Amino acid sequence: MKTSQALTSPSIGLATLVRPRFSPGLLLEDEDLTAGVDYTRELNRLLFRSLFGCGVICGLTVEAKPMCHGRQLQIVIEPGLALDCMGDPIHVTGRQTVTYDPQCDPFPASIWVTACYLEKCCRPRDVSCGCDDSGQDSTQVERTRIRDGFEIKLYSQQPGCACSCEKPQAPKTRQGGQCCDDQAPRAPGAAEIPPTATATAPGAVAKSDQQTDDGVPQPRYPSDCYLDHDRGVCACDCGCNCVVVARLDLKLGENATVVEDASAASDVVRFIRPVLLGDALQQGIITLPPAKAAAPPAKPS
Repeated sequence: MKTSQALTSPSIGLATLVRPRFSPGLLLEDEDLTAGVDYTRELNRLLFRSLFGCGVICGLTVEAKPMCHGRQLQIVIEPGLALDCMGDPIHVTGRQTVTYDPQCDPFPASIWVTACYLEKCCRPRDVSCGCDDSGQDSTQVERTRIRDGFEIKLYSQQPGCACSCEKPQAPKTRQGGQCCDDQAPRAPGAAEIPPTATATAPGAVAKSDQQTDDGVPQPRYPSDCYLDHDRGVCACDCGCNCVVVARLDLKLGENATVVEDASAASDVVRFIRPVLLGDALQQGIITLPPAKAAAPPAKPS
């Protein structure tokens, strides 16, 4: 009976994922319990960024309109979900309204709107540390929860570290699924715009980029944006925690200090849907059905 034998000796290595292993009588420490949580989280992050990459999963549409005779710009971001380059979810739970006021400075030609992942430690609790030198019990406060959050950031140029379908302007170091530049936090001149966020009444829902005669939304998905994913290149793992959700192209008036109009371009946004549907959506094999209108409320009898 013949058996298959390896041509060479096996090469053995270890991955980065580590999970705890318990046994009867083992005295557990905080590191043991934390390792169980960390294993699940790191596994999810690895699968998410490898299967889907980074980008917008749903929602996060953007609309902007001039205010105060064009001296300010009101930007509305709808609720939605995205994945950053590390595989962390960016969950915007409610409509966000940001008012950008350049004061007396001119407006930039374009404004890049990004959603970024962040964490916040909360739920403090006293932790006993035994007795100090004086014999009295000493305690310290530790925060016992980590809550996921988000932050909306505006840039005057394309940020060098944010997931999008457009390569950063300079320096050009994007390779094989890498969505950002490790050498510079953002491209030269891409200064972050310090916005003033103010909550306002719900505005109009952002419109689709393109619509056919039957009203079916036809989003623009640049095919070259997904070449790395289609070729099986591993997703980027460069530490970027931001995703581009729109580029606002501004129509400026006199001295560029007045905005006459603002249109949101989504062709720079990397969407997760084409990854799930593959080439069938881009080649027209699969078509998206029109959204069904909500049934009118029943009249009281």
